[in-house]
Amino acid sequence: MGHDKLFELPTWESFEIVQLLQHCQNSTAVWHTHDAMCGLLSRPIRDCAFNNALNQQMNRIYQHQEVLKEGDSDYFPATYACCERDDYVIMEAPTKANYRDYWRLVWRDGCKICVSLSDKLSDSDENLCYPYWPSKEGEKMQIDENRFEIECLKRNDMKGYVVYDLRITSTDPSLDTGMSKAVRGSKQKTDSREEDKNEEKKWRPLTLMHFEAWPSDTWPDLDLLGPFVHALSRREVQIMRQSVDSYVPPVVIQSHDGLGRGPVVWVSTILMKDIEKKECFDVEDLAKKCAKSRPGAFHKKIHFCVLLALAFRLASLGGWTALEVDSFQISQCVQE
Repeated sequence: MGHDKLFELPTWESFEIVQLLQHCQNSTAVWHTHDAMCGLLSRPIRDCAFNNALNQQMNRIYQHQEVLKEGDSDYFPATYACCERDDYVIMEAPTKANYRDYWRLVWRDGCKICVSLSDKLSDSDENLCYPYWPSKEGEKMQIDENRFEIECLKRNDMKGYVVYDLRITSTDPSLDTGMSKAVRGSKQKTDSREEDKNEEKKWRPLTLMHFEAWPSDTWPDLDLLGPFVHALSRREVQIMRQSVDSYVPPVVIQSHDGLGRGPVVWVSTILMKDIEKKECFDVEDLAKKCAKSRPGAFHKKIHFCVLLALAFRLASLGGWTALEVDSFQISQCVQE
């Protein structure tokens, strides 16, 4: 790689930070960890075809819970990912042909937070992410002959990303959801809440966070990505606290490169919650668990290095230390 160290070791008070920095001093150890985590060490050649087929199967969600209508697809290019008891959906960028299935999945699973990492949107270029949500306040988007209606209630422009408060409405009675079932089970005991249950079936609030400052296979600005992950983590915790039953819907993370940038946000969001607990956190162990849960995550070294560098930025945001580590040397090492 041409570098023995990713960055110099400063003086830190946090034991977890010191351990992580000591490990990152030696780039060979970092690459060995990455290769072992992704199964690139001692992989039998005869198993490659099987692993590729298995990975392709695991990267599709079978939508069989509701009655299919003409034009509906059985599968969607996405995968459920669960780690540390938190549920997520990692998916590719929707196209003009299948973005209706994206909203079917969101409605069916009762999702309340959606994330988009696509830096470019286009309704004509098939190589780019289709703009599947309304981006202006008051704007509405009708999908599949008003089967779904997405309305933008509020737009907040932040540094590097935009937060949309949306309202999703469905007129299809065949679309039942896991959230609806859980809510029904908890509300049947109280007749006075029947009206609330019926109202929830008509429309639901949804937060969509669009980080638009990270093109594929590039090094992101951690001063932008860090606060974005921090805000996403806080919204997750808020949803968990507001849950009236035991069902917490998965968070949808969409990126144009599928298992490229998506797992970085997935793991770093879980990491941010661990950091804010003020107990301990282990970036490497968490990345290994998530890569085992979703084979194919962090298959590119740049994404693994982004996660390591982002951990220091999140630790600073979480109050572990006031010192911020410059990521320039890590990015230079990746480019070698």
